[in-house]
Amino acid sequence: MQEFENLIKKYENNFDCTTNLVDEDFVETCENELNVKFGPQLKYYILNFGYMAKNYIEFLGINSKQELKSDMVIYTKNLHKDFNITKNYIVFNNPSDSIYILIDKSD
Repeated sequence: MQEFENLIKKYENNFDCTTNLVDEDFVETCENELNVKFGPQLKYYILNFGYMAKNYIEFLGINSKQELKSDMVIYTKNLHKDFNITKNYIVFNNPSDSIYILIDKSD
């Protein structure tokens, strides 16, 4: 966990992130909505950055402006609906229409 935090802190000024952060209660709301548990690193990322983007690369996240319509929630719900095998995973990145980078509760 500490390595992840250090890596993000090292590069955080090179990325865009949201100023509309959510709190731990809303993260739990998202977990319930998606029927998954977020790992500690994902929670840290969401609570402190919301999402990260640079040029054409975006690591999905959750923000208080979009709430349950945040990209991470929408993409994950759609993937769960279309591909039941993904029900324990969260979409972290979607670099193209047919490629998803997924994470689970163990980050």
